[in-house]
Amino acid sequence: MSTRFYTLIGQTPTPCQDVLEWAEWLEHSDRQVSLTVVGRYRISTVFLALNHRLGDGEPLLFETIVFDKNEQHEVGFDPGCIERCATWIQAERQHERAVRQVEASTGLKRNQTEVTA
Repeated sequence: MSTRFYTLIGQTPTPCQDVLEWAEWLEHSDRQVSLTVVGRYRISTVFLALNHRLGDGEPLLFETIVFDKNEQHEVGFDPGCIERCATWIQAERQHERAVRQVEASTGLKRNQTEVTA
């Protein structure tokens, strides 16, 4: 069974066997991959630090969600609304797809993009 807890070294998810070490890292970490605002929508991609995969396969460690700033809840531009993936590179691509989908669905353009590395 693989570990459930992960930290980031640079942009690389790294399994963490000690939950106290993981919790300390989590308390002081910046887990934001990207945040983009399109009109009233906020597209956020973060490193989860926990494997969200149930069963076998690559750990699902990154998540992209579209929020409606006016409603303060998730907005489903895609069935399921939340997308998860295994790597930082996949997360960046997933984020950009979500941004383009919101732009296409709303006719709006991104007006603010913040990317942290």
